[in-house]
Amino acid sequence: MDYKADGWHLFLNVLKEDNEPLAAVLKTFIPIKVDEDVLFVYSDSEFKKEVVYERIDLINSVLRKITGLYLKTSDKPGKRIEVPVLASNKNSSVEITARLKRVIFWDKKDYYILALKTPSGEEIIAVGKSDLRPMDGAKYKVKGHWIYHPKYGNEIKFDSIQPIIENDIVKFLSSGIIKGIKEAIAENIVSTFGEDTLNILNNDIDRLIEIRGIGEKTLETIKKSYAKNETLRDITLFFSKYDIPLSQIYKMYKTYGTDAVQTVSKNPYRLIKDIEGIGFKKADRIAEKLGIESADPYRIQAGIEFMLRNSVKFGNVFLPKDKLIRDTAELLNLPEKLVEMNLRNSENIVFDKDSVYLKNEYQYETGAAYEIQRIWKRAKPLTFEYVTNVNLSEEQRKAVENVFKYGISIITGLPGTGKTTVISTIVSSAIRSRYKIALASP
Repeated sequence: MDYKADGWHLFLNVLKEDNEPLAAVLKTFIPIKVDEDVLFVYSDSEFKKEVVYERIDLINSVLRKITGLYLKTSDKPGKRIEVPVLASNKNSSVEITARLKRVIFWDKKDYYILALKTPSGEEIIAVGKSDLRPMDGAKYKVKGHWIYHPKYGNEIKFDSIQPIIENDIVKFLSSGIIKGIKEAIAENIVSTFGEDTLNILNNDIDRLIEIRGIGEKTLETIKKSYAKNETLRDITLFFSKYDIPLSQIYKMYKTYGTDAVQTVSKNPYRLIKDIEGIGFKKADRIAEKLGIESADPYRIQAGIEFMLRNSVKFGNVFLPKDKLIRDTAELLNLPEKLVEMNLRNSENIVFDKDSVYLKNEYQYETGAAYEIQRIWKRAKPLTFEYVTNVNLSEEQRKAVENVFKYGISIITGLPGTGKTTVISTIVSSAIRSRYKIALASP
């Protein structure tokens, strides 16, 4: 869903929560014109127009809240237009500094829904696209404009979200690596020199005497300690060119030691697994600046694993081989043949016929299948007495019977198909039949 201008898609997603069939019908309509406060949409299906006409009050009650418009159907097709989202009563443009409380939602197109907490303690929802992967607890400068969500109220649609690196510099300086710098002095250094702090440390360290709390003796201690950590200094200088926060540079140093520059220069894609907060896209930008070729095997393998990890977030523990090759080739802008040649080079990938898994997801799935089979084989049918206040369909009745007949039963279905009714009947029948019941919810 794109909050930037496409209020129509936002409306459909909200409506879907209350009336999925109606939202599915409306999804086939094309927004073609806005005339004052009326949105005209087109469909070539008279039946679908009739469905919409019968439920127009419901549709307009939702649409009006989101876009400020009313819906009418048109008999004339036209060019598709974007439907603007209704702004809230707050000022449209906004710029705030806030800490990331948690990532509420993220999709494979790098669209985020974030929960932010301002210095005053106010919690704000922010939505938008970001190449950076936001980290919980980190501080960010957020620029954008206010929008209104009918369910969640005022939100920020951000145009940019940038980490505030001064916080990382304070942590780095006060980490104990450099003797003579405590947290209060580190904060004074950063408040004085800001983003130029690293340059001062590496090229004009004597200027630290300007900082309150640093005298001649402390300055000498700092200089000797910083000089002694020559490797860390070189690593910091090298990676700071690639817009990597100091906290992550320090993690590289702790992870790779004196070989950090050499290790990352050879294969920057290992950062994805080794350093929290660095995803594929950031590693890919670093690789490009380091001069890594686009067809480098490390890049292709990282792209393949990136696509598989993304699929897991949408409930897919594997991808068909052809789809994985096609999607990875599109991501990397490389020929499909080249991706296919590198497909079996990764130790983290498992093949099951034409299905491709990340190794750990394959182990989860096969392990779950084994446990289900084990429970099923050991189970014995149970006698029970039906207890229900409603007339069950044949399918619902069968679902209840299967729970008592087999050791394990999985009940699935779309909203409104009667899962809760089935579970209620199972519980009531089990209690009447004097079985012990345990209910759990994720």
